Amino acid sequence: MKYNLEKINESISENIIDILDYFDIDYAIHSKYINFPCPIHCGDNDSGASILLGDSLVWKCFTNQCHNDYGNGIINFITALLDTRENKKHNFVETLEWIINFTKCDAINKEEDKEDFDKTNFIQLCKYINRNKKSVPTFTPRELVKTFLKIPAEYYINRGYGEEVLHKFDVGYCFNPNKSFYDRIITPFYDEDGRYMIGCSGRSKHEQCPKCKLYHLETTRCPLTKDERLRATKWKHNSSFPADAYLYNYWNAKAHILKTNTVILVEGSGDVWRLEEGGIYNSLGLLGAKFTQDQQIILEQSGALNLLIATDNDEAGNKIVTHITEKCKKLFNIKRVQYPGKDPGGLTIEQVKEIFIPILERI
Repeated sequence: MKYNLEKINESISENIIDILDYFDIDYAIHSKYINFPCPIHCGDNDSGASILLGDSLVWKCFTNQCHNDYGNGIINFITALLDTRENKKHNFVETLEWIINFTKCDAINKEEDKEDFDKTNFIQLCKYINRNKKSVPTFTPRELVKTFLKIPAEYYINRGYGEEVLHKFDVGYCFNPNKSFYDRIITPFYDEDGRYMIGCSGRSKHEQCPKCKLYHLETTRCPLTKDERLRATKWKHNSSFPADAYLYNYWNAKAHILKTNTVILVEGSGDVWRLEEGGIYNSLGLLGAKFTQDQQIILEQSGALNLLIATDNDEAGNKIVTHITEKCKKLFNIKRVQYPGKDPGGLTIEQVKEIFIPILERI
């Protein structure tokens, strides 16, 4: 049989959400991409992998580089999902047959009128762009941000963070029903001067349902429609916020970086908060286990001479240390900080002081 790959890729684009749901992938949808923990190596980083939306879908695993083993095309991704779920290898034709059966697409190779084809592509693009009808306004004044958040967020207090640090970073619950991040725990991302919110992340206040793997009240039924499932994702992020061109906490840390000539790189915002509670004020968050050229430029402009890396104690964290070291070895004096546990956010305040302060004093 001669397969029409153009038709098959089109059917994947139209049904990508259903495919992710079928494989029980917990995703967050943006206007141009979809983020999720990589299901191929069972990652736990919510932005560890992504699918770039557009005419041709492509995927990438940032945390373990799984796409290098399969290829970064969307059909390769589905092959990887099938291999992982069924614990056996699938060839290209077997994957195409699965896609055809799942999406009910017509894979017979036949010519299509160009006008109809362009129309179909336009409709697909509009569908993706319109998935998130609302977004938090870009460059929202910080004082305005505080008016629709209940600060501090009780959720993070229950996870061991103090009220003072949550107030400092304006981490709170969005109680305004007119906001697209309503009913979520919000972490604002501010500009270099800390005056305007340029993006934010919103975590569900609910825990994961063991049945549907989404996040909703135990007393309510599991989400059924696509809109309900979107509201029940663990994370929601600004579609326009360039997280990979940003370092969390730079607005607070830049003066301390100049004073100490040192930057401490961690992965998440919670790691930054814990170091702050321990009296360490020069940490920056990568917002994931990746390091980009834009982030490197921020480091170079910070005035730092020393770079301490305190990424997570896992495979992804180890890989990012290697990557950062290779990129920055000629620019900074680099040292990896050794500590117990999974990440700095899991340390006690006393452990932070015992581990980080002596290192900073010796530099």
